[in-house]
Amino acid sequence: ALGADRTRRGRAMDDILAILRTAWSGEPIQHDGAVHSVEGVAVRPTPGSGIPIIIGGGAEAALRRAARAADGFFSNVGPEQFAHQVAVVEDEMGRVDRTAPFRWIAYRMVYVADDATRGWEEVKRYTHLMRWKYSDMVASATRGPGPVPEPPPLDADTEAALRAATLVGPPELIADEVRATADRAGVDIEFVARSYFPGMPFHQQDEQLCRFAEQVVPLL
Repeated sequence: ALGADRTRRGRAMDDILAILRTAWSGEPIQHDGAVHSVEGVAVRPTPGSGIPIIIGGGAEAALRRAARAADGFFSNVGPEQFAHQVAVVEDEMGRVDRTAPFRWIAYRMVYVADDATRGWEEVKRYTHLMRWKYSDMVASATRGPGPVPEPPPLDADTEAALRAATLVGPPELIADEVRATADRAGVDIEFVARSYFPGMPFHQQDEQLCRFAEQVVPLL
């Protein structure tokens, strides 16, 4: 919409990360980059301490960029892919001789249920609605007023992908999966549980948040 050149987005991110580091230091910014240039500008007030930069992405280039210029990575993949992401970051940190601490934030959709099969039947409609709405954003920008349309029927391949991306089951199973993700990759993780599902009735949503806080968190 603003005419940005998507082919330069990687270089633009490199510029932005360098600019932010200087901006938060309180020093005047002198940056002549591939996409962004800033000269003689300082940000006030200066933060009392460093602001951590956590970035995400799906491409290997994003992982290597995080290894070089960020304080951590926000990951939204399963355990096997997560272990691969960690290996890529560690390889790049070794290549650039970086030894600074690095944070890993692992994100998963979570639904606590005494029975995993029944729990998936309860939550799959809402995971489908949420993921579809992301893909509907462009169309919705030009759609006229009226009720929000329903997502297309949930096909088998989409359901399988959503099920693989969602932790569903008893508290012990969810906690074991979180620990296994960290153990397999050999790093400490900060876990982000997506337990809010648009469209889900309030009482069901409230129960989920309480169950996660009271039954899953103590196991971690």
